[in-house]
Amino acid sequence: MGRETSTIQVEDLLSPLGGRGIEKQLTKTPGVERASMNDATGSVTLTYDSDFINLASLSRLVQECGY
Repeated sequence: MGRETSTIQVEDLLSPLGGRGIEKQLTKTPGVERASMNDATGSVTLTYDSDFINLASLSRLVQECGY
């Protein structure tokens, strides 16, 4: 496994500031190398170490951010 890149849809994002908050929270997560929010598509693209954290856990983290 190792380094992977995945995109997660973010529901009900009301402002670009919310997207920046998601990026900030996710990049603090151990195993996440990069988080990039796309406000136009309502999605966040993540680069992460899949040996350390999985996509299901990352999706849960986005939900815990309120989305």
